[in-house]
Formats: sequence, structure tokens, C-alpha cells
Amino acid sequence: MRRSAVIDAMLGAALGIALPAANAPRVTVFSGVDGQRLLHQCSRRAPVSSAVWRPTLAQVARAEAALAAAYFHLAPRGYAPAIVSLADLQRGWRVEATGVVRPGHPTVYLNYIPRGGPGDSASGAGPTVICDGGPGLFGAAVDLVTGDVGQLDFNGVG
Repeated sequence: MRRSAVIDAMLGAALGIALPAANAPRVTVFSGVDGQRLLHQCSRRAPVSSAVWRPTLAQVARAEAALAAAYFHLAPRGYAPAIVSLADLQRGWRVEATGVVRPGHPTVYLNYIPRGGPGDSASGAGPTVICDGGPGLFGAAVDLVTGDVGQLDFNGVG
């Protein structure tokens, strides 16, 4: 079933939230200038890299699976959203990704935006950067060689 933009606007206004476009992709991949912009988050740390590359959707899926497996052990208790499975991530968040090189390993940086929350109405014209926004906005760097989550940071922590 497809939603109309008019219904979305009316429902979003009534609920006080921004609804994503009915056909908005859950995963957006960036490289080049937009990949670098994705690394300039203002309310949390993000990897530092002089070069970015465009990961494939399969690489993003591998990184998300590694994050879902490690999330429970890495997320700050009492602050971070409760995520217990990959399905939770896929159901509750949109993700933007870029590739970075960290100590010689290809790494995927994942930027999570909660569905129906701040930034979810982004047009897809570029990466989402939200200052503050709370713990529902978070990012993770996943090493594709080892599967290690080397960085998991939430807006407003640290």
C-alpha cells in the first residue's frame, strides 16, 4: 500500500513528527564529498579519514550484522535505545554509510537516523547531520576484515 505525500504531511503535522517518504530507501550510501560530510557529526565522534570510498550494499549489510551482534555489549546502559537484533535496527532506523580506511583496513561508517524522529524526513540530497537530537541518533565504525565494531557513539554522550 502506498501513502500519499498529502496524507503523510497531514499525519505528520497532527502527530508532531516528520514521516519519511513512502519510497525512501532504508540504506543510503555516500562517497566523495558527501562521504566526507557524513564524517562531520557535531554531537558525537565519527572516524577521521582523508579518503572515503563507496561501500556496496552487501558490505553495509555485513557491517550492520556485526553491529547488531556487538551492540548490547557496547551501548551505554540507560541511555542508548534498546536494540537486541538486526531486525530491530532494520525496523527502527534508516542508515547512511560511507567507507573509510582505518589502520589499513576497509571500514564502514554507519550513521543511524530513527524512523519518524529528527532527520527522518531528509530528502536524500546529502548526508544527515543533526546537532543534539538525543540517543536515537548514533554512528558506528565497523572493520570489514575483522568484523570488530571499533567505534559506537551516540548523540549527546561524551
